[in-house]
Amino acid sequence: MGLFTEFFEKPDVLVLVLTLNPAGMIIPCLGFPASLKSKGMYFIKKKPENISQDNYKDRLVYGDISPTPVDQLIAIVEEVLYSLLNQSENVSEWPRVVSEDIVRQVHKLKSEMCVMGGKIKGKTLLPTPEHLGSLDGTLESMERIPSSLDNSLLHAIETIVIDWSRQIRDVLSKDSAQALLDGLHPLPRVEFEFWDARLMNLKCIHEQLNRPKVNKIVEILEKAKSCYWPALQNVYTSVTEGLKEANDTVLYLKPLQILLEEMEQADFTMTRTYLSPDEVLKGLQGKTEEVLSGISLSLSVLKELYRAYEFCCTNMKLFFKKDKKPVPWEFPSSLAFSRINSFFQRVQTIEDLYKTAVEFLKLEKIELGGVRGSILGSQVTQISDEVFELVKVFADCKYDPLDPGDSVSRGPWQDR
Repeated sequence: MGLFTEFFEKPDVLVLVLTLNPAGMIIPCLGFPASLKSKGMYFIKKKPENISQDNYKDRLVYGDISPTPVDQLIAIVEEVLYSLLNQSENVSEWPRVVSEDIVRQVHKLKSEMCVMGGKIKGKTLLPTPEHLGSLDGTLESMERIPSSLDNSLLHAIETIVIDWSRQIRDVLSKDSAQALLDGLHPLPRVEFEFWDARLMNLKCIHEQLNRPKVNKIVEILEKAKSCYWPALQNVYTSVTEGLKEANDTVLYLKPLQILLEEMEQADFTMTRTYLSPDEVLKGLQGKTEEVLSGISLSLSVLKELYRAYEFCCTNMKLFFKKDKKPVPWEFPSSLAFSRINSFFQRVQTIEDLYKTAVEFLKLEKIELGGVRGSILGSQVTQISDEVFELVKVFADCKYDPLDPGDSVSRGPWQDR
């Protein structure tokens, strides 16, 4: 009840939203929640003031809110706002310039809502131009276009072709390697997801470009000898070629996808899990030889991976049939191996550290005889103690030594 009281009695609290939880209880919220799992009801004050039993009808705006508010907004714009303002009888008393501008703006809003709804669903939806719905069937000649719509219809169509070109260019310009170029570290599954999504999106665009309404647009532009007619042809050609590329890529990635999924699920000794980031340096004070053997094994696996990659790159002809011309490997290896190269260098550095520590820790067991045995022995002991302290600093480090992106600019040992 406290939230209800706060909403009604505090002027600066302007919004109250009521929703139901899974148990069917009403849950109030002072403001619109970030997400809804069921239908809700909102109450909004028209201006900051107290709400009483006598004035609530005049001072509140209220209504339903869907768990998918964007879809609700799109439906309201298309089915309510656009339908009302697109009826001539509803704007007959307005000045012509005003009514035409409002209809144009509401059509633009409808198109933007269409594009937004498509993006939310991971699709590219192409809006239709204004006035196109007033033309039925296929145009045999430009004389069949109502004279009052000649200029406005052609202008609307040419404008929409520009918008389509921009939308489709944005889709085709996306690069599956963008995450790598942005400094992220995606797994191979990201590549598969990219091409699956691209294929689905281009299929959706291709279907839209082959609808009767688009055929009508093509016919109008062709008969009007519009300079945008070649642009629309280029759009269709680009989508067709992009669809073929995406379809082929998805097809040829399928066998690789199965192998990589098996690899990810395997207990593969090049993984960071095998070396255990929390324990890899602690072995400097304990099972040094045992941890060093695990590090060396990981490095040998990485080297074998590099070797296999180089073999495949330089012997591409072995993977083509004799009657097929080999296609050289042109994919930049830096995109695929930048992260693993850094990891490899990290592990190599850790291996060098272990090998150095193993040699210096042998000093602890050295005994020197002779005339100067006592003096030299004390110096060796001093060196051994200093090395032990330095090794302890590494063993007690608080960061992840196997993370190439986790760099420490200066450690305690660098002051020694």
